[in-house]
Amino acid sequence: MKKEDGPLILIIFNMKVVNNFIESMANVSSWNVNLGDDVDLPNICDRTLSCAGCYDDYGPTIDLTSSPPDRRRKLYKRLGENWFPDDWKFKPEWKEKIKNHFKNSKNPKYFLFTGRGDPLFYMPCIKAYMKTYKELGYEGYTSVSTSASLLTKERLKSLVKWGISEINFNLVATNFHPKTLAKMELAKQELNVAVELPLLDVYEKQFMHHLPFLNSIGLKHLTLSTARICSKAGAKKLQSVVPRTTEITKVSKHEALIKNQPMMERIMKEIKMKNYSILVKNN
Repeated sequence: MKKEDGPLILIIFNMKVVNNFIESMANVSSWNVNLGDDVDLPNICDRTLSCAGCYDDYGPTIDLTSSPPDRRRKLYKRLGENWFPDDWKFKPEWKEKIKNHFKNSKNPKYFLFTGRGDPLFYMPCIKAYMKTYKELGYEGYTSVSTSASLLTKERLKSLVKWGISEINFNLVATNFHPKTLAKMELAKQELNVAVELPLLDVYEKQFMHHLPFLNSIGLKHLTLSTARICSKAGAKKLQSVVPRTTEITKVSKHEALIKNQPMMERIMKEIKMKNYSILVKNN
């Protein structure tokens, strides 16, 4: 996964298969950290009202009939951005899981920090995982998915120091705010930048307006993600932004999809018409 010359946009159409896509196209082995579920911490985020397709319903015990409460923003309002507990420690069994996962693999490695909690609320966790990867002798491409609301020069400096390769910006979380775009420009000076866009019509106009900027900045890739419903409460949240005629496909008792092929095709048409540098991949 070398750094590309010039603006390059890589389009992935389904977030759930992003790791399979990477493994099939680049022959790498991947490891995801879902913050804070995977680190025994509560999920916390300050942008839950902005992301219609995101709800705190991660986990095997939750299905489409469940209505779990989403406490992420309340937790943030109560504790603030400096909420992280002083007594948190990286558990030895997590290191063993990573070691066993890669035991028989000699492929290049891809590490992802994501989750229902925004990763920048978990900076000590990112540092601990990066330290663990180094101790195990693992090198690879590492991406942090975030709204970037907490991204500062100091945090960016830390991410670079720890060996992060890329920041994947969720621009809808901050409504494409100029401050977020400025943070993209700042981050691009130090590492790769990418963008994630849910395939929901409510975000299309803003995205199209900012597409020239995104092309000019030289993105590493653009992710077009299928909206996923994992709970009854999550579906209710989506109802505020999707038409009643929206087609929903149930794939299991734990998941339903809102496919949006027309929006995907309009974005592809716009990119092609403007003659932007594009690499389109679909898995």
